[in-house]
Amino acid sequence: MAGSRAPDYDTVVADDGSPTAHPIVDCGPLLGESGGDAAAVAAVGRRMIAALVNRGYFYADAEAVLPMALMRQAYSATASAHALPEELKASYVGLERARLYFSPSGAEDDYEVGTKASCAVWSFGRTGLEGRLPALAASEPASMHEFDAFADTLYAAQDRLADAVMLALAAGLGLPPDAFAQHRGGDLGTIRFMSYPPAEPVSSEDDRGISAHTDFEFFTLMHQDSEGLQFMLPPTAPEGAGQWTDAPVRPGQFVIIVGDMLERWTNGFLRSTPHRVLTKPWQRHSIIRFVAVHPSTLVEPLPPFVTAERPAAYTPVTMQEHMDVTLRNLDEGKGAWDRETERSLTATYVYGEASSSKL
Repeated sequence: MAGSRAPDYDTVVADDGSPTAHPIVDCGPLLGESGGDAAAVAAVGRRMIAALVNRGYFYADAEAVLPMALMRQAYSATASAHALPEELKASYVGLERARLYFSPSGAEDDYEVGTKASCAVWSFGRTGLEGRLPALAASEPASMHEFDAFADTLYAAQDRLADAVMLALAAGLGLPPDAFAQHRGGDLGTIRFMSYPPAEPVSSEDDRGISAHTDFEFFTLMHQDSEGLQFMLPPTAPEGAGQWTDAPVRPGQFVIIVGDMLERWTNGFLRSTPHRVLTKPWQRHSIIRFVAVHPSTLVEPLPPFVTAERPAAYTPVTMQEHMDVTLRNLDEGKGAWDRETERSLTATYVYGEASSSKL
């Protein structure tokens, strides 16, 4: 990191080329055959960083790799998978270390203690904590093989966008090009194909499609077919911190938010984006891709973000330990979001001196 320096907040704000409330970043310059020259990548990266500082999210225009036709197929596959016979779906419950598994309605973690989630989820991943996940057995139903094959195709398309975004974020932050990209191989990425049943009337403020939380990984690609997703604005938002804002439905774009690892790497310069999904009186689907890093990657504040005025505020942790501890805390009912202080319990979690991340 020699010679690199964290961007100054005032510089970032001044470089924001999008005055819209819901910023859009054209990722086309990153996705051509050449991948974009260094100046173009840095320019796109600065727009991304400005949007993330000011709003906590941006919409990525990435038609080159995630065209509308592919997303229509994705929602068709999502609906078909959730419409499979209950006994077949039940056979994929509890297989969290498998390539493809199902979580029925009500099984989602209580990120905000005392709330109830209503979504049902199919999850797909290529890599687990122990390495490459095994392919589906030949004896499994043809419908599952078709779903698995499509999920793998979508995953590869999302990877092209994710890889480009990683390079642009590094450039926008003034870091070496491979600052993040070097940690992508064998990462813990996952796609979630989510279905939210209609709920009318909503019986309680504590009933949510998903309650408030931040994502545990590096960043997240999000897509929805109808409204319901909300983001909490960061402390640096012009409107002021703590306000919930509705995420508009934009079929041709993925919205990108900050995850816990990116907050910890930047020593809080970028904040993991709080979000939730409200229950609605209609059926709703979304497609969520968690972009992670390799399980053994040690994440701690990078030197350019640590100064005498801003000392390191996050303890070192590996991606695997962060996932393990977070999921264990959820299993124990500790939650991932503090309702009273309205802050993430995962992004700022303090790991002890004896933690494996120190080894």
